[in-house]
Amino acid sequence: MKITKILLLLVLLAPFHLFAVKYPIINYLASDGLPQSYINALIQDHLGYIFVGTQSGIGKFDGNNFEVITIRNGLPNNFINDFAMDNQGNIWAATLEGLAKIDKTYKISSYMTAKSIRSLKNDSTANTLWIFTQNGVYYLKNNKFVIYKLLDYTFQEGDENKVKGLIITDPGVKYFYSDREILEIKDKKIHTIKSEHNINVLKWLDSEKKIVVGTKDGLFVLKIETAPPRFIPYIDLPPGGRNVTDIVVDERKRIWVGTEGGLLIYTRPFADPIIITDENGFISRRVTKIIIDREKSIFIGTRWGLAQLSPNLFKMYDDSDGLPSEFVWDFLEDEENDSLLIACDNGIAEFNRKTGEIIPFSFLNRQLKDHSVRVIEKIGQNDFLLGTRERGLYRWDRKVRLTRILPNTGVLDGAKTSNNIAWFGTDHGLLKYDNKNNRFRFYRDGLKDDTIWALAVVYNDTLLVGTGKGVQKFYREKFVPSEFESQIHENTVVNDIEVISPSEIMVATELNGLYIFKDNQLKRITTANGLLHNDVWSVIKDNYGNIWLNTTISLARRYTDGFISHFNRKTGLFGDEGSIHSAFKARSGTIYFGITPGIVEIPENPIHKTDIDIKTPILHIKEIKVKGKKVPLDTTSSSHHPIHLNYSQNNIEFAYITVSTRKENPVFYKTCLHPLDTQWSEPTRETHIKYLNLPPADYTFEVIANNGGGENQWFKSKNKIFLVIKKPFWVTWWFISSLVILCIFVVFFLVKLRLNRLEKQKEHLQQLVEKRTTELQHLSITDPLTDLKNRRYLEEKIKEDINLIERSIYDKTKYPHKESLAEAPILGVFILDIDHFKKVNDDYGHKAGDIVIVNIAQLLIEMLRNSDTIVRWGGEEFLVITRQYGKSNSFELAERIRKKVASFEFEINEGITLRKTISVGFAHFPFIPEEINRVNWPHVVSLADSALYIAKNSGRNLSIGIEYGEKELDIDFKEIVSNIKMGVEKNYLKLVSVKDKNKLKLAQHKS
Repeated sequence: MKITKILLLLVLLAPFHLFAVKYPIINYLASDGLPQSYINALIQDHLGYIFVGTQSGIGKFDGNNFEVITIRNGLPNNFINDFAMDNQGNIWAATLEGLAKIDKTYKISSYMTAKSIRSLKNDSTANTLWIFTQNGVYYLKNNKFVIYKLLDYTFQEGDENKVKGLIITDPGVKYFYSDREILEIKDKKIHTIKSEHNINVLKWLDSEKKIVVGTKDGLFVLKIETAPPRFIPYIDLPPGGRNVTDIVVDERKRIWVGTEGGLLIYTRPFADPIIITDENGFISRRVTKIIIDREKSIFIGTRWGLAQLSPNLFKMYDDSDGLPSEFVWDFLEDEENDSLLIACDNGIAEFNRKTGEIIPFSFLNRQLKDHSVRVIEKIGQNDFLLGTRERGLYRWDRKVRLTRILPNTGVLDGAKTSNNIAWFGTDHGLLKYDNKNNRFRFYRDGLKDDTIWALAVVYNDTLLVGTGKGVQKFYREKFVPSEFESQIHENTVVNDIEVISPSEIMVATELNGLYIFKDNQLKRITTANGLLHNDVWSVIKDNYGNIWLNTTISLARRYTDGFISHFNRKTGLFGDEGSIHSAFKARSGTIYFGITPGIVEIPENPIHKTDIDIKTPILHIKEIKVKGKKVPLDTTSSSHHPIHLNYSQNNIEFAYITVSTRKENPVFYKTCLHPLDTQWSEPTRETHIKYLNLPPADYTFEVIANNGGGENQWFKSKNKIFLVIKKPFWVTWWFISSLVILCIFVVFFLVKLRLNRLEKQKEHLQQLVEKRTTELQHLSITDPLTDLKNRRYLEEKIKEDINLIERSIYDKTKYPHKESLAEAPILGVFILDIDHFKKVNDDYGHKAGDIVIVNIAQLLIEMLRNSDTIVRWGGEEFLVITRQYGKSNSFELAERIRKKVASFEFEINEGITLRKTISVGFAHFPFIPEEINRVNWPHVVSLADSALYIAKNSGRNLSIGIEYGEKELDIDFKEIVSNIKMGVEKNYLKLVSVKDKNKLKLAQHKS
């Protein structure tokens, strides 16, 4: 009994021992660039660098590498106790030999103010830096380095040299603390609070308005409002972890407690903490300092180095935790036993999700040694099917009984429909197992590739089958065409298929990335969209809409906004590459991935990008080299004066950096040197670029970066670089000007000799141009045969005539009544056509036809007025536009022209004459004077053309006009124009002719 009590006491006093769950932790040692492994202080500066204070100097960490700062760089001493940042962004370092200031340009100033400065605290509201030393407490105010004594106060004997720091709860309220005493200063009054516990750290939780005290005996809340103030236990820390060294609260209100026995992480309401020690992969269980940086990465200083944690605390298990192998292929949720069955090489294991224990089925696994168990399906209570890669299909009763039911078949994947039919993808095609009838059946007919790597159930009668030649649809036990075959290349190797719903399906492929079919639309995710590799082995979607996928080099999470995070060995994950279709989501929402060397467990409520305010990392250009030599650069300014270089300084290298600690979001860069580059460069991980033999010019260098946010999330650098490369003297303005002046004097006399000749040539050319322009203008509107105007002329002139008519008709002073419009000005439109003109060409030749056309044109010129317009309308057609008052004279004019032509003898050759007749069709514009806009100009021309067609159909050598009829126009005039016969019959139109109207043929002219 006595021995038992002693053992129990040793357990309680010892640092806590845990089941060794592994977390993604990155550890940094001196071998990784740290000046030394004992970490005393941590802080982040304005650009995002993490300053790590050790006993041998400062490590300035950019997320990948450490730059060491020591007394060689200007520190008073290498032993760093604490950091603080003032209101101007300067970093102050407390050392054993004084104070150091590292300004925003990283210039170091040393102040030998007091030895052994223990800690620092910046009061931003008062712009005051507090300094705690062996000689008492001092402060630095308004950035003027004048040290003042704190207060005229008598501490307990010796305590004035033991003050550790202070917290500021409200403006004007300060709490200084030493090992056993807290000094409250409020309204210039001092109140002393004694403590029974050794005080290590004091923290003000602003969100809760609490003062939390970390002591060697645990965490307490200081109740100031009670009299006297009391120390109330805050969180019950486990044995071995009660010596608190630091306290931090993150945006999710999780409390991170650093202790001498490890790191404790508490969620609200307080439950059992996550405990991280050296047994979980932590570099040391003795925590000294904790900070959460602007990107929400957690840095923990320890006695043996620096550790970095992502906010995503995934759990990891490998063969040391009980897995039969490091290669995991399948998962099955066994609800009856409240566990998760895991299929691996060399057997299977059971995972108790409550305790985190993995228990292998040892006896069974001895039978499955050298078997790669790829599939595990449940077909009944304690009745399972195990598909192996080499040895076929087995039946297992969850105890020790294992029966092979199908040999000589390599099983690669499996799926089960709700009717308890099990399907297996094999290297011999698609296999169906009917448990009820204990029957097997293979399906190969229509299958493009016998090796099936992935299976997924859409409905009981519909499967998706992934092979080395794309995705095929299996519907009612037949392979049928589908959209997958047409949209995914047939030579694509399919690794995994995830059916979210019948309308949303994801296909993971080898070399071609991830395909997402959603609502009949296809989207493809590749390296162009932020993946690190196009080999995607498995994919799954969590309950928040994020897509998790495992590639050859990382486990990736794609948020709903397209932002992608990556997890691999660089981020603390124990492996990079996963196994084919080894992703599983439990009913609780927890996700499991098989990643060599084991399993990664992603909690059902992982941290989302929207849950915490992750600030965009800061990109800045940190260095310029000209011909290998550095050029001074002010990194604190967003704009710079140009850097002036001579023409020989044209080999320039730019170095830039994004200080990002979130390794799960690798940073890519694009650069542009304007005006040399017309567009951004291709994305690259390189952080420098070199330009050789730049020509003289003014340049602007810019760089942008992206850390996983997709094509729309590139952010700019904090600064730009302006360069001026000067020209050599022989291309300067003054040198060129001198040469120009000299050349002017040389050529002056030669130029003078040619001036007169050039002037004469110029005058001659101007005359030729004017003459040619006049000729071209005339030709463009004149018919070359008859010298009449052509259609182009009419198109330009008719607008003036129409405007003149409209102005006259709308002038109510001249034509106030409808009756008076009968005498208003109108345009007569006459179309003349030579009857049987083709016979002239056929009998006498085309020259004779030209003579007839020319003579008729001359007759028209003689008969008509200068104000009338005569246009050659076509081959043997003429158009005449007359200006007249009223329409009574139109028929007489048409008849006079017709008769004149009919009586004329055309001499077409010596001694040969002939007579020709013409047909005339005419109309007027406006067609309806009182409704001038009802019938437009093209319709009037069409009416005249239709009248001509009626004349030609009715015997030729005839004049016919079309005028507005007696019936009021109650339909669209387009219908009348397209059907003249209807218009005449319904009295919308009337015909004017000497011939009996009943004998006129009203066939429509189809122009």
